[in-house]
Amino acid sequence: MILGRRVRAYLYRKDQYDRIVAGVYVRRPPFFFPRKDVGLELLRQGLATTYEAKTGVEFGGPMKERQYKAVEAVARQKGRGMWSVEKPGFFSLRKKGELESPMAFKRRMREEDAAAAAAVAAAAGAAKPVSGKKPETPVAAAAAAAVAAGTKAAVKAAAIAKAAARTATATGKKAGKK
Repeated sequence: MILGRRVRAYLYRKDQYDRIVAGVYVRRPPFFFPRKDVGLELLRQGLATTYEAKTGVEFGGPMKERQYKAVEAVARQKGRGMWSVEKPGFFSLRKKGELESPMAFKRRMREEDAAAAAAVAAAAGAAKPVSGKKPETPVAAAAAAAVAAGTKAAVKAAAIAKAAARTATATGKKAGKK
């Protein structure tokens, strides 16, 4: 029981990351009332979105998938929950926005990371001495290039590279060498 309600999860399968994919239902006392699909209610209120990359079993079958997508479309059209971002405000006082789906976000992050990695690799490969001084290690060159590239992923890579260099020098080894 959670908050005085009986909760039941119907397990569909485990995904490739060993997570459980399930449908969750709740009932309120008295228990002869029909159960409510928690995922469907979240979609109806605009608090969730359907997973775009997979179909079928992740939703409990093709019929359930069609139902989820239809309910999500209605919530989006009515501007409920997170979909209110896409609706202009009262008398158009608020600008209409665009909601980025989880799949689009993941795609954008992959592209940014790939671009940052390419910039770091290109800069590290063509690292020139700064004021006549050659970077001590490839890690230092990559860190300098990452900071110069300026993207979030590159700056994060630079921080990791600097930490690796500090760890390597603390243990007495030169970073980038075995």
